[in-house]
Amino acid sequence: MAYSLQDLSDREEIRELLVEWARAVDRNDFDAFDRCYTDDVRIDFRQIGYQGDTGAGHREFLEQSAPFFARMQHHITNLTFQEMTDTTARTSCMTYAATVMHDGTVFFIGAWYHDELRKTVDGWRISARVAEKVYDHNTPADLGVPANDVGTGES
Repeated sequence: MAYSLQDLSDREEIRELLVEWARAVDRNDFDAFDRCYTDDVRIDFRQIGYQGDTGAGHREFLEQSAPFFARMQHHITNLTFQEMTDTTARTSCMTYAATVMHDGTVFFIGAWYHDELRKTVDGWRISARVAEKVYDHNTPADLGVPANDVGTGES
């Protein structure tokens, strides 16, 4: 399939957006985090801890969680485009998140992010995001991450 310059530009902007989201979470840059979402974004992160469904609620959850962690690092990989129009897209990407607690404990979560995106006057934004957990390892029980029901990870 041959892509137009606009197609390539849109795909690159989406890649940058997904990486910016991860960077914003890792740096606790909640203004940058907000800029990654549309105002009406729907979130489903129940499999990895957040039980709400709004962007504002997800931000609040992350802001309240941030003091418990010394460092976080999200890797975004294997981006695939399932569907793309001039103004909408559906993608999936893998994430591998390592988190370091203040006592030095490190835990990991691997998941797929399934996204719906919309092109706005300010550029591409995530309008819906579902996290599908693949595994977790060494995750403290008091973080509220549901136990694995698939894979080989620990909970």
